[in-house]
Amino acid sequence: MKVSIFLFIFLKLFLWVIQAFAKEYSSSSYDRYVPLTDRAFDLKVDNLRNQVSSYEERLRRSRIRWNQLFQSQFKFDEKNSTNEMNFVSGVKKKAQSRPVEDQKAGNDNISSLQESLRNNYFLGFTVAAINSQETTLYDGMGGTLGEMEIDLGKGASVEFGRRLQSISFGVKYVISISDLSKDSWYQIETNRDYDDKVDYVSKGGQFFSQAVFLQLSYIQNLTPCIELDYGIGLGYSFNAMKDLPLAEEVNLPDYDMDYFVYNLGLGAKFKMSPKFSFCLSWKYFGTGGSEGSFDAVVAYLAEIGASYYF
Repeated sequence: MKVSIFLFIFLKLFLWVIQAFAKEYSSSSYDRYVPLTDRAFDLKVDNLRNQVSSYEERLRRSRIRWNQLFQSQFKFDEKNSTNEMNFVSGVKKKAQSRPVEDQKAGNDNISSLQESLRNNYFLGFTVAAINSQETTLYDGMGGTLGEMEIDLGKGASVEFGRRLQSISFGVKYVISISDLSKDSWYQIETNRDYDDKVDYVSKGGQFFSQAVFLQLSYIQNLTPCIELDYGIGLGYSFNAMKDLPLAEEVNLPDYDMDYFVYNLGLGAKFKMSPKFSFCLSWKYFGTGGSEGSFDAVVAYLAEIGASYYF
């Protein structure tokens, strides 16, 4: 009887504990768990919001700092049609742009130099070494006096004209003087059929020439400062031989002749400044032939000179 009562009390207590635990787990424990989870979620959301706000503030400060750096050290290339940024720092940009600016300045100077020499009037001066070719002298009576060699001579010229792009034209005046060969006169003296032949000729005389040309040239650019000049000219020449050694002994004709001449030339121009250029040239002076006291003289000229543009 005592055992049954004890067992009944034990079972009753066990069932009460189970019911109390079940009630606590099913109601109060659940009620406490859900609010706790919501609070943690709200706290996490608040933390995320604070982080986002912090990131926004840092981003705003970074943007301000970037704009300051961008305006002070970086430049925007407005001439670029694609609106591309030039992300080269200010110091490096200056170092790189200096040779580019120098090259651009040099190209601008060269272009201005070329343009300044175009569509302008010019005045040119040259001095020349003249190699006149051998000619034949006549005695004025239908016979031949002899062959006459002409020594290396000297000359000068002046030209006035205008340049239009790659074409230039003008008027050129050339004057030259050369000595006649003493050996040629000695040979002529030796071949004479007279008893008073001489053993030595003290002088040979001189050959004077003047010519006026209408010049036309084509200019070809080789480099920004060097040009080739292809020239042609047509003109008239006035020529005379003076101080002849046999003039007093033999009744010689007047060795004066005028005839048409032409020239072909090739030269190089070196531009020194917008108003000044230096030139070297070679020319051939030819004739159309003539009849008179001597044959028309052809010559080769090597010229050096300068031109002034205005």
